[in-house]
Amino acid sequence: MAVTSEDTPSPTPAPRRTALLAVAVSVVATLVAWVRTDPVARGTLWAEDGRVFLADAWTHGLGEALLTPYDGYLHVVPRVLAELVATLVPVTHAALAVTAASCLVAGVTAALVLVCAGTVTASIPARLALAGLTVLVPSLPVEVLGNLANVHWFGLWLTPWLLLHRPRTRTGLVGAGVVGLLVGLTEVQALYFVPLVLWRWRDRRGWPARAGLMVGLAAQGVTMLTSPRRAALGDVPELRNVVAGYLADVVLPLWLGTPEVVTAVLRTAGWSVALVALVPSALALLLAVRRGAGDLRLAAVVLPAASLVTWGVPVVLNRMPWDWSRPQPGDPVLEMVRYAPVSQMLLASGLVLGATLVGAARWRRAAVGALAALLLVASAVAWRPSTQQRADGPEWADEVPAGREACATPGTDEVALPISPETWVSPVPCEVLRPGG
Repeated sequence: MAVTSEDTPSPTPAPRRTALLAVAVSVVATLVAWVRTDPVARGTLWAEDGRVFLADAWTHGLGEALLTPYDGYLHVVPRVLAELVATLVPVTHAALAVTAASCLVAGVTAALVLVCAGTVTASIPARLALAGLTVLVPSLPVEVLGNLANVHWFGLWLTPWLLLHRPRTRTGLVGAGVVGLLVGLTEVQALYFVPLVLWRWRDRRGWPARAGLMVGLAAQGVTMLTSPRRAALGDVPELRNVVAGYLADVVLPLWLGTPEVVTAVLRTAGWSVALVALVPSALALLLAVRRGAGDLRLAAVVLPAASLVTWGVPVVLNRMPWDWSRPQPGDPVLEMVRYAPVSQMLLASGLVLGATLVGAARWRRAAVGALAALLLVASAVAWRPSTQQRADGPEWADEVPAGREACATPGTDEVALPISPETWVSPVPCEVLRPGG
């Protein structure tokens, strides 16, 4: 029996209960993101966080830096958070504050997914599972968690849920519009989901989010034309390597956890194990097509398909140099890159939604529970991967005293403090480093 569109949206729930649940999810997800980040990494500035966002915040006002492009795009949310850190937090604790702010973005995103998913499915366990994906997929801690340079990925994950959502209150409509605008001004890859703007386009409840997103993306378009991104170097990867990367970095880690385990399994069993790992997704897709309807069917089909796009497009455009088509005995461990987490979230969301279409209610609950347990095991295995970026420092608080000492030299107005990765530095004005700065 097909699940009708009347079955899939939440009945008008108690707004207070939904709000309390969302707040609880936000708090728990923020803490999970923090705990999954290595303690040394928490106190280490990563790449653009120090060299671009904080450096501009220390040097320029928010009004000047807010819409300043970096590498061809706008990054409004990271710039706002960097300004808050630069204004409110002593420079010694800037790295910890950046990590905390970035983890908070992940937590808020999880809460928004919980709320927006209510338009797609009435199942509270399923909505909690979808929200949990925001901070639990295995590859997140490698590079994405805990830094401003990668908070845009959470905007990409939120985009389809925001476009499917139909708020029921005036506050919800305004909030959806604001969130859509912030996503558009921060994550240009939200373009992938523009076709969803046409879904139920006559329903006015979806207009604010869509309008906000499109305004933000229009601004990104102008920025790309007036401040183009530097050209990627290297050769375009072969199709077989892109596919192998998807299987090794997106599909298998959902079940196996870390790159080390994935590499070992592929060396032992070969690529057939990756095809077996795709079977649950294929079954979920079949259930969605046969039993789903309306928003639920659309989400269960489009989101897993989007996982292919969100992986393949950046790998090709950025000319990723790694070869995923191995491994052979003696080869190094397969690389886990920052493009994997959102693709994992989208693929896993199809599994969760497919589980809500299994048989009777008790079987649906069992299917969602079993799926959640399997995904949690993989997350536990990859809780803090050995390949986590920034885990080797340098810790920012240890570098600040040397910067203050350098600023004591007459005529010194700015010092460059080391950050991660190696050879990167953050330019810090001496007026910031001096006591009371």
